[in-house]
Amino acid sequence: MATPDTDDKKKTSPAGCAIVAVLALGLGAYFWFNSPDPTTTATPGPTPSSSADGAAVFADMVRLHATDLTKISDTQIDDDGRSVCIDVTGGVSLKTTAQRLMRTYSATDAGIIIGLAPASYCPSYEAQIEAAAKAL
Repeated sequence: MATPDTDDKKKTSPAGCAIVAVLALGLGAYFWFNSPDPTTTATPGPTPSSSADGAAVFADMVRLHATDLTKISDTQIDDDGRSVCIDVTGGVSLKTTAQRLMRTYSATDAGIIIGLAPASYCPSYEAQIEAAAKAL
């Protein structure tokens, strides 16, 4: 006879729930603050190239939203942004990507990197990543 403690339902630890909740808040805040204002005309922002200057441009875009990342190198932020796209094209879940990034960054900062990366490095996956973030 199955009891609430022994049936086949998947168990989630409180720490796991907390990580997902904080990440969801970070991604939610990113998408909330970056949703277009229907009363203004959009102006294109900088688009990173594949050069070292491109790494600085992406890092600067991230730091506009994550001001606490001044001690993280441009190259590290750029590599982590590119890794978001590598993960999604390789079939890695957004949750797994976020957990990996949270080894280095706060959940909010990881959410900002995840939110900005597709526009810079894999625009064809932008809608997929946004939908996955909202589903967290």
